[in-house]
Amino acid sequence: MKRFWLKRKIQKYERRRVNHADDPVFLYNLATLYRKDEQVEAAIACCQQVIGAYYREESRLGVDNDFILDVGWNLRELDPLNALAHQTIGQELCGLCDFEGAARLYRSFAAELAQAGQYEEAIDQYRNAFVLHSDDIKSRQQCFALLWKLRRKDEAVQELRKIAGLAEQKGLLSKAVECYNKALKIRPSNPELQAELSRLVHTHRHQHNQLRLVVNNSA
Repeated sequence: MKRFWLKRKIQKYERRRVNHADDPVFLYNLATLYRKDEQVEAAIACCQQVIGAYYREESRLGVDNDFILDVGWNLRELDPLNALAHQTIGQELCGLCDFEGAARLYRSFAAELAQAGQYEEAIDQYRNAFVLHSDDIKSRQQCFALLWKLRRKDEAVQELRKIAGLAEQKGLLSKAVECYNKALKIRPSNPELQAELSRLVHTHRHQHNQLRLVVNNSA
């Protein structure tokens, strides 16, 4: 009986839908009804229409964040790889200055896309995260792995150089050296890579020798 009344309510909403095509609240109520009725595809389509209607009025950007975030999270639950859901949530989190939250969202989405074999899309999401959190070495390594998997050699080398730079800043010289060695395996005749590797090896040896002197003098 409950299912019968739910379907009747959906029918009533559908008859009025044309006249409420620009009303995000009306459309979201309909999406909620579809979800309760386990009509997942219809609920997804309706949520996407909600987002379109919401942003059709530019003044709404950054206004009533709770509503549009709720729509985005629900759409993500219905369709975990839905790009529009993540775009909506990410831009709203940025609007609230929750840049770390947005970066976590993009990294999580990138990992899910990579697991699903959508490597190009995963790379794009990692790069969205880097805009907000550029010194995440672990995520950059994952991005490099995808670039190399797709044989995007020049981009892979550039990512290795960025990782090397971050590693050097953090004092992880052996990690930086490792990155340049990998880069030279991809582009063995690149003089800039060879020069950077030589500089790092020299620095690494110099610091290692200094450490040995300190230890020996202490003894």
